[in-house]
Amino acid sequence: MKHKKLILLVMCALFLSLWLNHNVNAEEGYRWGLAIKLGAANMDAPTGDDSKTRFKFDIEGASPRFFNKYVDCFAEFGWAHLESEGEMDVAYQYDLTGTYIPDTETKYELDLYEIRLGLRIYPHDFSFSNDKWRIVPYIGGGGGYFWSRTTERSKGDKTGSTVIGGSIYNLYEIEEDHETKADGLFPFITCGVNIQYNKHIYFGTEIKYDFNKNEDNYDYEGFTFSGVLGIKW
Repeated sequence: MKHKKLILLVMCALFLSLWLNHNVNAEEGYRWGLAIKLGAANMDAPTGDDSKTRFKFDIEGASPRFFNKYVDCFAEFGWAHLESEGEMDVAYQYDLTGTYIPDTETKYELDLYEIRLGLRIYPHDFSFSNDKWRIVPYIGGGGGYFWSRTTERSKGDKTGSTVIGGSIYNLYEIEEDHETKADGLFPFITCGVNIQYNKHIYFGTEIKYDFNKNEDNYDYEGFTFSGVLGIKW
């Protein structure tokens, strides 16, 4: 149900943006945008214990600016790998005498996923070099939905065996089990500066802070610092 509500909000925002922007002059550079964000997220207790900093990847779609080009809306999907333990291969190894040679164990991973929707306000653009370059500061905020999920890979059914270098390798399927550790809605604020070149390419930096992004012992509240690279069309 939470997923359905968030999807409905995103669709309503996009339709509203289309209606507000039917008369936007694309030649002025206030266009639809698509951006990739790479950064570091500092979270209070992402694995249920201490504060940690993790690499974070986001992809964003943004509307053209409306309300006299002071506002835009955006939707964003994010991912961060939080924890990994063990190794998992496709084979268990035995020598010719049948003695087990340990080279494989259960693989455990914990990942964070999120979808967010927000609005940004652009107080003033600073243009130079005959409007070829534009410095664009902004502030904004919104809400999102997060979920963290574990993946455990372990030995399944035997599928065959082979002899390599005097040893017998018994091959097994790898079984995967998934479990959602925490999920919920959260608010956030953001600010940043983009540098737009030639109305089509922009890059910049951004800071976000997520509030109340926690459940049980898992706490993903904190700052995310990102570099931004995007295009407009």
